[in-house]
Amino acid sequence: MGGPKIFAHGPEGAFCQYIERTARAVGFPILWVLSHHDQAARVESLIGTSVHYAVNSTVGGDMFSSVVAGSMGLPSGSAAPAIVWPVDFPFVSPPTLAAIAGGALYADIVKPLYEGRAGHPLLLSRRALALAVSTVRQQGLRSFFAETTLSLGFVAVNDPQIHNNINHRQ
Repeated sequence: MGGPKIFAHGPEGAFCQYIERTARAVGFPILWVLSHHDQAARVESLIGTSVHYAVNSTVGGDMFSSVVAGSMGLPSGSAAPAIVWPVDFPFVSPPTLAAIAGGALYADIVKPLYEGRAGHPLLLSRRALALAVSTVRQQGLRSFFAETTLSLGFVAVNDPQIHNNINHRQ
């Protein structure tokens, strides 16, 4: 995911660089969700490789509109789950990402837990993603998670970064 914040910087580079390094460390492909097509070249220059991306053209779009845009850019016919990773949480570690992915073996929706609190990123099976995109409109993903009958799993991680929203420093 990402809008202008993917270009914000932490101590070791732009947020898109953190996310790309983490995903690469565990062998995950990335579908970037950008605000504009012209952002792709900038991401490519920062991470040093071409990017696969979708554009969220919703002005002032929220996380759900980015999920919808991203779902349209996923390869058709693939059963692989999707990690929904808000750029607001760029410092998540590779072992955390791997643990979340491992949860796909037993649940349609997987959330990481640190000290008993769920955080980001989260995993959606293709079934969960399709259902979320087709049913959620005004209420957002939280209401979908609260009301769904799909299996929900949690994986304990030793990573406080799942709570480190750069918009709301703790």
